[in-house]
Amino acid sequence: MKKILIIDDEPGILDVFREILQEDGYSVITAENGVKGLARMEEAAFDLVIVDRKMPFGDGPDFVERIRERKVPIKILLITGSPAEPLPAGIDGYLPKPCEVDELQKMVGKLLEC
Repeated sequence: MKKILIIDDEPGILDVFREILQEDGYSVITAENGVKGLARMEEAAFDLVIVDRKMPFGDGPDFVERIRERKVPIKILLITGSPAEPLPAGIDGYLPKPCEVDELQKMVGKLLEC
């Protein structure tokens, strides 16, 4: 079973994404900010991280940079409310926020293809 970590400061987004992806057969863990997300990554290995671009306590680009510095083999999907801004290096895909359920499912499936 593929493991996904979702990091977002909006509880509603965490709940909706978790429910959708669990129904699709993924194991899902959540974190409310980048600091907690990094702590979750110390506890378990993940196949994919879905991270919000702008959050207090460790935003998405900072989180991506820290993960890539560690050379962790993991896919990173950035969720952004500002898709016109330049995207940070090191991401494997992005979705606008808010996004449609089918867009999320399609992108996650694409990134987790074996």
